[in-house]
Amino acid sequence: MQIIAHRVNTRAELARIPSCFGVEVDLRSRGRRLVLQHGAMKDGEDFSDWLQGFRHRTLILNVKEEGLEERARSMVRTRGITDFFFLDLSFPSLVRLARSGEDRLAVRVSEYESVDTALSLAGKAAWVWLDCFTRLPWDRRMPERLAPFKVCLVSPEVEGHPLSWIPGFKRKLGGFEPAAVCTKRPDLWL
Repeated sequence: MQIIAHRVNTRAELARIPSCFGVEVDLRSRGRRLVLQHGAMKDGEDFSDWLQGFRHRTLILNVKEEGLEERARSMVRTRGITDFFFLDLSFPSLVRLARSGEDRLAVRVSEYESVDTALSLAGKAAWVWLDCFTRLPWDRRMPERLAPFKVCLVSPEVEGHPLSWIPGFKRKLGGFEPAAVCTKRPDLWL
């Protein structure tokens, strides 16, 4: 299982992340620039500058504004990065990219977003982002149902839950190993 560090939006943070981990970033526009910033209407570091230090595994592009996808994809391709996927796209953007042949996409499954919706994109989106707003939406049928996808589990602390939930998540998965986990605490998943 690959460890993906959550919200690595500065070059200084990126430099501290071991290259054996993946990273997740938040993308926004600021004028004509793509910047790394979780909060709306704030400046952030230039994505192009940040990419110069990227030597890691999977890059998750959490798109916070519609319409940035093509530019972001062009920038990562220019750097030779092929191991990436888009997250948090609006459904119309997700479908548009899937129709264009791009499968480096994640569809969210949570207690609010159904597995059936994800399955409608099987063969079009490579990833499921298994989220946990209030709980881990997992049952014994999930491994079979999610088989068409690589699964990236959202660690509970990312959604503001206590770290003490992590062992319970591991038990609930019942031996299923997701392709990746996105976490603020990689040490608790090693």
